[in-house]
Amino acid sequence: MIPYLQKNKLNLKKLLTIRQNVGIIVSVVKFLRDCFKKVVDIG
Repeated sequence: MIPYLQKNKLNLKKLLTIRQNVGIIVSVVKFLRDCFKKVVDIG
């Protein structure tokens, strides 16, 4: 039972880090898109 819980904790940690990474990637993509829109508007 306890090893199972430890395994789940590791999986939860992995999921959390994956979610954090996805959030970072999404914000970077949004930032790049905004920059691209500004460049297109200027051009």
